[in-house]
Amino acid sequence: MTVASSAEPYRLIFNCDGHAVFIDAKGDTEQWLRNLFDPLEGSHVDALFWCDGAGGNTANYDSQVLERNGQRIGKLNPHVTRLIEEGNDPPKLVIREARKRKIDVFYSFRFNDIHDSFIPAEFPTFKEKHPEWMLGKQKYGSVTSYPTALNFALKEVRDLKFQVVKDIFSQYDFDGLEIDFLRGAPYFLPDQIQENAPLLTGLLKRIRNELNERGRERGRPIRLAVRVDETLRGCRQDGFEVKRWIDEGLVDMIILGSGVIDIDVGAFKQLTRGTEVTVHPCLYGWPSKYMPIPRDMACASALNYWAQGADGLYLFNWFPHQKNNSEATGAYQQELLRKLGDPQKILAGEHNYLFAADRGRPAAEHPGNWLDCILPMELKRGGATVFRLRTTGLPTNTTAAQIRLQFDDPVQASSVSARIHETDLKLHGASSNVLTATLSSDKLLRGDNQVRVSLSAGQATLRAAEVRLRYERPPLAWLQRPTPKTATVEIDPKAGPVLRYAAQELRRNLRELFSIDVVTKDGEATFRLRSDGGTGQAFKITTGESIKIQGDSDASVMWAVYELVEAWGVQFELDRDVLPRTPSFSLPTNVVRKKPRLPVRQWRVMNDFACGPESWGFDDYHKTIDQLAKLKFNRLYISIYPWQPFLDLKYQGVEREKAWLWYGYDFPITDDMPGRHLFGDQKTFWNPDLPPPDDYQAFHRASKRLLRQIIDHAHKRGMEVALTAGLFEFPPEFRDTLKHSQKVHQLNELTIVPGAQTPLEDPQLLDLATAVVEQTIETYPKADFLMLWAPEFRQWKSHYERAWKDLHERYRWPDTLTLEGMLEKAATRKNYSGGLERVRDEIQGDIVVLWFYDRVLRRVTSKPGGSQPKIVYGHVTEELFPLLRYVMPAGSEALSTIDYTPTRIVNRKEVMNEVDTRHVPASLIFTLHDDNIGVIPQLMTEPLSELLEHMAMIGWSGFCTRYWQTTDHHWTIAYLAEASWTPDVSPEDIYRRRLLREVGPAATEPALAMLQRLQQVTTELETNSVWLSFPVPNMMSKHWISNPLPEAVAAARVGYRQALRLAQEASSLSPEDSKWLKYWKGRLEFGIGYIDTVEAVRKAGPAEKAGDAQSARRHAEAALKSATAAIESYASVARNQSDRGAIATMGEFVYRYLKQKLEK
Repeated sequence: MTVASSAEPYRLIFNCDGHAVFIDAKGDTEQWLRNLFDPLEGSHVDALFWCDGAGGNTANYDSQVLERNGQRIGKLNPHVTRLIEEGNDPPKLVIREARKRKIDVFYSFRFNDIHDSFIPAEFPTFKEKHPEWMLGKQKYGSVTSYPTALNFALKEVRDLKFQVVKDIFSQYDFDGLEIDFLRGAPYFLPDQIQENAPLLTGLLKRIRNELNERGRERGRPIRLAVRVDETLRGCRQDGFEVKRWIDEGLVDMIILGSGVIDIDVGAFKQLTRGTEVTVHPCLYGWPSKYMPIPRDMACASALNYWAQGADGLYLFNWFPHQKNNSEATGAYQQELLRKLGDPQKILAGEHNYLFAADRGRPAAEHPGNWLDCILPMELKRGGATVFRLRTTGLPTNTTAAQIRLQFDDPVQASSVSARIHETDLKLHGASSNVLTATLSSDKLLRGDNQVRVSLSAGQATLRAAEVRLRYERPPLAWLQRPTPKTATVEIDPKAGPVLRYAAQELRRNLRELFSIDVVTKDGEATFRLRSDGGTGQAFKITTGESIKIQGDSDASVMWAVYELVEAWGVQFELDRDVLPRTPSFSLPTNVVRKKPRLPVRQWRVMNDFACGPESWGFDDYHKTIDQLAKLKFNRLYISIYPWQPFLDLKYQGVEREKAWLWYGYDFPITDDMPGRHLFGDQKTFWNPDLPPPDDYQAFHRASKRLLRQIIDHAHKRGMEVALTAGLFEFPPEFRDTLKHSQKVHQLNELTIVPGAQTPLEDPQLLDLATAVVEQTIETYPKADFLMLWAPEFRQWKSHYERAWKDLHERYRWPDTLTLEGMLEKAATRKNYSGGLERVRDEIQGDIVVLWFYDRVLRRVTSKPGGSQPKIVYGHVTEELFPLLRYVMPAGSEALSTIDYTPTRIVNRKEVMNEVDTRHVPASLIFTLHDDNIGVIPQLMTEPLSELLEHMAMIGWSGFCTRYWQTTDHHWTIAYLAEASWTPDVSPEDIYRRRLLREVGPAATEPALAMLQRLQQVTTELETNSVWLSFPVPNMMSKHWISNPLPEAVAAARVGYRQALRLAQEASSLSPEDSKWLKYWKGRLEFGIGYIDTVEAVRKAGPAEKAGDAQSARRHAEAALKSATAAIESYASVARNQSDRGAIATMGEFVYRYLKQKLEK
C-alpha cells in the first residue's frame, strides 16, 4: 500500500550520483559534505536522492549484501574505507547532514546499472561467478544492449536486489527509496519482456511491503519513488507496469525520463488522477546531447514541465558544487536551484529561454527512451521531416522568437524550407551549417508546435531545432515626487461615462489623499487621460511635462488611474478602500506599461442561497461593482435560475404564476434567535429591493428592474455582462407543455427537465428552449454575453450516441476523437464528487447538451435593436474539452467548473491542457467559498494561486468567482486582482503588505501564521468532501442520526483553535485594536462552536435512538447552548447582507431545529 501523506509534493528533488562530489573532494570529508549540501542551502530542493556512487552492483558503504566497489580487483577506495572504520559510514553522514537542513533523504538504488561493462571496479564478483545471470548483448529493435545488464526473469537476481533493499533499510534511517529503473533497461530478453513484466511488479510489491513494515517499526512511513521512461509506450516496451503500480498503491512518486527534453507529463498525470502519487519529470544535466544543460534551456524546460502539470521537478546529473568541480557547472546551477521550483521565480529572474526538440536516439542502456524523437534526421533532395517542438511553458511578454536549425553539413538557406504550423520561415545563414529565422512569438503555441523541414537540393543531416526568445518583465518603477499644490485633470470633452468617471476618481483621490486643489487649467501638475476608443485592456502611464494616462479603451484608462492611486498607497478591497497613513505622491520614473495576463476577470452575482448575493439589494451591488472596477475586474456574470423571478417566460399561452428566492425556503426573524440585533424590524429575511413573492407580477417587475440596474451600473464601470440562460430546465407551469418531463434533481424540486422518454428532436422542447433564449435577450437587451448552462445533475442523457453521431457528421472532427475513447477516459476519473456514476451521467448528458445547443443557436434570431450577444458554453464536462473547438460557434467562449473546489482541481489540473486555447477562449470557476463546506470559515488563496499561474502558462483566458459569503476572502480577491496582471506576486506578498498596515510589524508573523493555518484547514475540508455546514434544511438534522464526529471535522476544529490562538497572539502584539483581527476572532470562535454543536448533536441522536432520553436531552441542550454562542460570535463581526443571510439561515436550520428537538 502506498504511503498516505498530506505533505506537499517536493518542489525539487536533487539526485546526487555520489561519485563526482566525493571524487572532487579529494579525500577531504568536510569538503565532500560541503560539495553535497552547500548548493542546496536556501534552494528549492526539498528532497535529496542520494546514490553511493558505486552503481548498485557494488557498494560504497558498509553493505552486508554487496561487496565494496573495487574489491574484486583489489582497488578499494581508501577514503571510503577510512570513513567506515571511523564509524562514519557514508549513508549515516549523509542522513545526519540532511536532517540538519530539514531535507528529506532517499537512497537512490540503480537497479540494473551497466557502468560495470566499462568500469572494472564496478563489476561484481557475483556476475563473474554467474555469467548466466546477465542478458549479454541483445538486439532491442535498433538498439544493442550492454552485455552486463541482469536478467530479472531469474529469481536469484530478484532476490539479490530485494536483499540489498532490506539491508539498506535495516542499517540506515532513509526517508525513502528510489528505484532507478532507468539505470537501466533492459530487464528481460527481447522476446520475453511482456510475459515477464509482472515479475518486476511482484518484486516491487515485495519491496513495498518491506518498506511498510520498516515504517511501522519506525513510527513514520517510508516513501517509494520509481524512475521510468518518459512515455507510457516506452514503459510498456521496457516492461514497467506503471498503471498497475499506481492502481495497486505500490509507489508514491514517479520520476520521468533520462536524458530527454520532451516528457509526456500529462499522460502520467492522467494515471495518477485521484491518487496521492506525484509526478516529477527529470530535468537532466546533459539532455539530448546538450552537455551540460544550458541555463536558458533549463529554465525553458522547467516552465514546460510546470505548465504540463508536474507536481515537482527532478534533477539528475547536476553538479552545482563549487570546489574542484570537474564539470565546471557549479556557479550557474547553484543559482538555478533557487528558482526552478517556482515558475514565477524563474520568470522574475531569467530573461532568455531555449526550447528545443529532442535530438537523441535510444541508447544501449535506454531502449525505451527517445521513442518519439525524430532528430537527427538525414534529409535528401526532395525529402522532409516533421517533428514536435513543445513550448507549453512559453512566457508572455516575449520578444520575437529566433528559430535555429543546425545541420551536420554545410547548407544553403535557399535549399532548405521550414514552417511552423502554417507559417513559412524566412531562413538566413548564420554560419555554414546553421540557419536562423525570426518569428513573432504569438505564432508559437503554448503546447505542441509542428515543425516541418524539407530539402530541395543535396543532402544534409538536421541535428538540432531550437526556439530562442527573450522575456521582458514589464517595468514598474515609481519615484516619490514633491506634492504639487494644484493639479489639472484633462479629458476629451466628448468622453464617455467610463472615462468621465475615471477623471472624477482621479480628482477625488488627489483632493482626499494630498489636499491638492484640482483646477480646470494651468495646475502645477497636469494629468492627461486619453483612450484609444477600442476594446483592448493595456494601458501606460508616462511621466514628462505632463502625466499621460493612456489606454486601449476607456476601461483601461480607468484601471490606469487606479494603478496610480495604488502607487500612492491606497489598498482596494471588496468593501472599502484602505487609505495610507502617509500617502506618497509617486509617479513613474519614465513609463509604466501593463497588460493583463488573464483577459477575463469575472465576478459572479445573484446565484442562490440567502447567504449569497441573491439577497443583495442594489446598494450592495453598487458598492461592490465600484470596488471591482478598482480591482480591475472586467466582467460581471449574472447567474440566474428558472425558479427565480427574473425571466417571465411565456410559451403557447402558458405563463408563469409563481417564483422563489433561495429555493423557496423561509427564514423568519424571531426575537429569541441569536444575532437578532442585525435585522432591525424585519419579520422575515428578504432581499431589500424586492417585494414578497405573493404577487408574482410585482415580484418579477422589481426583480427585472434590479437586474437591469446591475447591468447598467456594470457598464458604467467598464465591465461587460454575461447572463445565464438554462435551455433544459423550466418553471413548473410548463410541465404539460413538455411531454415526458421529470422534476429536476435539485433542492425542493422547483422546476422540470426533459425526461428519459423525451425525444432528442422533440419540437416542444426545441421551441421552449428557443423561447428562453429569445425572451432572455428581449428582457435584458444590454447583456453582452449569453451563458448557456445545463442542470447541475444531468438527467436527460439517453440519446447521447445519436447526438454524437449527428454532431460528428456535421463538424467532422478527427477520427482520433472517438465516443468510446471519451467514455473510457471518463471511467478513469477518480475522487470526483458523486463518483463514476455522476461522471458517466455528465459525459453522456453533455454530448446531448452540445447537440441541443447547436440546434437552438441555429434557430435564434438576433435581439431587437442590436446584434445577438456572444455565447458562452458553461460547465461542459472535461472529457469533452477536445471537442469544443469543433462544435462551438465562432467567437464564443467556454466557462468550466472541473470540480467544486480549487484544491480538487489542482490535483488534476493537467486536464486543462485538453482545451485548445487557440480556438476556444476558456475560463475556470474559482471557488472562494464553497457552499458544500458551508458557512464556516474558509480560505482558498493558495490553491487558487496555483491554478491562476497554471492557467496563465497554458493560455486560459481567465476565471469567474464562485462564493456565497465574501468577507473571509477580501485578501484572496486582492491577490487574484493583482496576480491577473503581475507575474511575480504571491499570496504571502499580498498578506504581508496588508498585515503591516492592519496589525503592525510585531503582529504580522502570528497573523500570517493564522491565515496559513486556516488555509490548511480549508484544504483538508475540501479534500475530504465534508458537507459540514451546507445551508439547507438538513444542515444540522443530518448530524442527529449520524455516527461520531468524523476525524476530518475534529481535525478542522483543532486547526480553528490553533488559528484562534494565533489571532489572539497577534491581537496582543498589535499596537491598536484591529477590526480585521476582531473579525477573524469572531469567525473562528463561530467555527469552533459550530463543530462543538455538531459533535453534541451526533451524541444526542444515537442516545435518542438507544432510548436514553436523559442523555439525548443533555447533549441536545449542550448543542443549543454552543450553537447560540457560536452564532452570536459570528453576528458580533457580521459586515454585510451575506453575513446576515447566513445567520438567518442558521436561525431556522440550526437554532430553531434544536429548540424544536428539545421541545419534543
